Amino acid sequence: MIDTASWPGPDTPSAQSVVSARFQGLADVARVATTTEAPDLLRRVSLAAMRALGGASVSLSIWEPELARVRCVLNDGALGIGEVLEPKNEYYPMSDYAPLVTVMEHQRAFTATSDGSGSYSVLVQRLGKGSCVVAPIPLDGRVWGELFVTRSVSEAQYGPDDVDFAVAVAAQVGAAIATAEHLGRATAQAHTDSLTGLANRLAVDEWFELAMERHRAEGILVGLVVCDINGLKSVNDHHGHDAGDRVLRSMARILGEEGARLLPDAMVARLGGDEFAAAVAGCAPDDLIAFAEEVCARAWRQLPQGVAVGLASTGDAIGSIDNDKRLFRLADAAQYRAKRTGSHRPVVAGRALPVEASTTLAVAPSAATSDRRLRRGAQHPEPLQLLDAALRALDDATGETARTRLGLVADLVCHHLDAVGWWLSHMKRGDDAVTTVEYAVYRALPGLNSEELSTEVGERFPVAEYPSTEQALRGGAFTVRADDPGSDAAELAILDDLSAVAVVGAGGQDASGDRWLVEVYTDSLSGSERDLVTLLRVLVASALSGV
Repeated sequence: MIDTASWPGPDTPSAQSVVSARFQGLADVARVATTTEAPDLLRRVSLAAMRALGGASVSLSIWEPELARVRCVLNDGALGIGEVLEPKNEYYPMSDYAPLVTVMEHQRAFTATSDGSGSYSVLVQRLGKGSCVVAPIPLDGRVWGELFVTRSVSEAQYGPDDVDFAVAVAAQVGAAIATAEHLGRATAQAHTDSLTGLANRLAVDEWFELAMERHRAEGILVGLVVCDINGLKSVNDHHGHDAGDRVLRSMARILGEEGARLLPDAMVARLGGDEFAAAVAGCAPDDLIAFAEEVCARAWRQLPQGVAVGLASTGDAIGSIDNDKRLFRLADAAQYRAKRTGSHRPVVAGRALPVEASTTLAVAPSAATSDRRLRRGAQHPEPLQLLDAALRALDDATGETARTRLGLVADLVCHHLDAVGWWLSHMKRGDDAVTTVEYAVYRALPGLNSEELSTEVGERFPVAEYPSTEQALRGGAFTVRADDPGSDAAELAILDDLSAVAVVGAGGQDASGDRWLVEVYTDSLSGSERDLVTLLRVLVASALSGV
């Protein structure tokens, strides 16, 4: 209750203005407490409390009863001598500041002045202030910490009349802190997988939004490891879901422990089902591979049927990666090959395959349609599944640029074929040469090293020298195989340089009159491209029509 006994009479303008100002101040603190986002809440509510109490500076300290002290976490306003905004080592032991007993244990407020005696008067003098008011901050029936507000030497000193009002203001600060803690818990729950305690897909997506922004702006490397537990469905079917949950928690423990040991800054997450991931910024590709190797080794020792691991890093020669979706697709394709070949080692996008993963994948429809991330609708033949998946993806990318939509198509076709990579080329209206604008390498091309890849973007090719390309740019498509001597000689020369087996290409014109070409390259481990030329032509046309 606010004590107004020493104020002027209740009908005088002075008393009315003081009461009005104080109630307005309380209202301002309450408003800040209920309308401010969590990251700024503590500072803004502290400043509102300072203004309500007519102060020049404010400090918040957390009560640490087990250490018999308070720890200052925030200073703001007109800082005193030696004060900093966010102190790291500012403590006030009860043994040195006896009035803390009054605040923390008896939940009472008090004031002190620079011309007084006692530890808080000495503190006010040391800070170069004139007076202070100190009040306990309550939270859920306990004392959370201390509200410390000061006035300058030139201002009226705090006195007994300010004590009760300071208690009321501190209570509003406590309500704001309760809101912040509730929001923090809710945010943590929304970003955490309840079974494993790891981050969830929402947390990963938000992490990538910031990481890719830094990658685009500063070139900070971004790496991604994706893991898929082998045989989890079999464990659930034969031993029950409790056993399956234990396998999931074991995988989470392996990732968490190896992440803490080798990649302490990594975001380790369960994406859902049997899929896990670790994402990291600023990590060299070889360090990311070392982490993936350790995860693989432990998982194959500790899990019933091991794990399939794939990874991709913007530090490798895999093409320009300006969004997390392509990084995921490259890592996912690598993981898919590891899974289908039973590899005990990780497969790395853009690098040579481990020996055990260097086998041709089975092409039986039943096996090929089992992976839900590649194809939709197991009742349809494979090309129709690819068509369905690609058209759905293009529907989601309506309004994106032609380059983005064509890259999406190229990724999906490359994944479907288990191809080695794709190139996207562009020819401006009226030009007579096509320019490489983007590419993605899924695994190492023997005829193209990282130094040569670094010069690919921007390379120009006269259209007249590439008949198949010229036809495709007008809306056509082509397939060239290295073992077909009757194919376009210029395209055969490119296949020979790359040590690739075949290329399937398709192109078309966008609404502005510019022309585009998508080329997907395969090797001896890839699936057959023979039946995909018409499908790629349809997908490229669909991509260009939706811009």
